[in-house]
Amino acid sequence: MFLLLLFLVGGHVMPAQATTDTTGPVVVSSAITPTTADVSTGAGVFTINLELTDETGVDAPLLRLIHYPSGQYQLQRLALSTGTIQQGVWAGTISVPHGAAAGDWTLETVGLADTLGNKTGGFVKIETVAVVSPAADGVGPVLLSSYLSPTSLDVSAGPATVNVSLRITDDTGVAAPLLRLIHYQSGQYQLQRLVLGSGTIQSGVWKGSITLPKGAAAGKWALETVGLEDTLGNKTGEFVQFRTVGVISAASDSTGPAILSSYLSPTTLNVAAAAATVNVSVRITDDTGVDAPLLRLIHYPSGQYRLQRLTLGSGTIQGGVWKGSITLPQGAAAGKWSLETVGLADTLGNKTGEFVQFRSVSVVSAVAG
Repeated sequence: MFLLLLFLVGGHVMPAQATTDTTGPVVVSSAITPTTADVSTGAGVFTINLELTDETGVDAPLLRLIHYPSGQYQLQRLALSTGTIQQGVWAGTISVPHGAAAGDWTLETVGLADTLGNKTGGFVKIETVAVVSPAADGVGPVLLSSYLSPTSLDVSAGPATVNVSLRITDDTGVAAPLLRLIHYQSGQYQLQRLVLGSGTIQSGVWKGSITLPKGAAAGKWALETVGLEDTLGNKTGEFVQFRTVGVISAASDSTGPAILSSYLSPTTLNVAAAAATVNVSVRITDDTGVDAPLLRLIHYPSGQYRLQRLTLGSGTIQGGVWKGSITLPQGAAAGKWSLETVGLADTLGNKTGEFVQFRSVSVVSAVAG
């Protein structure tokens, strides 16, 4: 009978195979204090400690504290308090504001993942806490009035800007509103987060400006709130139109960016003993201008992936070279990884597909002999 600890072939020890990490992080223990908060006169704060382990390393966990009957929730990203990303305690606090719904609130991990992208479920319950509140706020913010200047934009010769002011009220407090100016026929749009200009978050005027670049589509553009909500998460619809803007444009750009060429170095990564990095350069053109491209390097069999936003290295946003690097940690899956653009778009919102592969990278995870 043989006990095979090593394979001997031609007098050489055959190299062992590296262990590929294909599982998500594990919650070892959790602690939340206090377990009951009274928000009758002010906010309640919960302190959370979460012990997590993962072979490759935990990505900073995102938690959600949610009251399912009302849909109210709070989000918080934890930070590493002690230990390492392979085995450590992650800590943070979540505040529930005055007026939050009374009853049981569920604390969950949101897509808990490691640095390779291996996930442990979507929303996974950790603990339950109780909230005491005699007068809960269960409705979203109210838009009382709006002001635009100007109401018509001419982008024939160059970009043009519309200034926006919204008066909004809410018992608990308005979360900074996100606006979308969209031309539905072409799908072009611009987003803008408003800031509080005067008053309070309970009753105030929120202000901002939205710029349309030269070449934007001509016609009527709808100005909408995007998931207008208060600090509790109570929403007033998803996309709610409240005004329109007329746009004049001599020559509209209605096509997405085009990739002319790409360069990778190296094209093979060895992650057996340590992390490895691929450098990427992509030459892209667009009549209006390319929005900073987001890339995804993904191993489809395992679902592991990495994301990276490129920056302009040379040229202009109308015709330039965008550069960046993507690092795969030790333990990444072996095989072919696809390099893709993620919703490649120009500054108008014209897209060139959603996930478009343009190159591939080979990953080796065998331990060197």
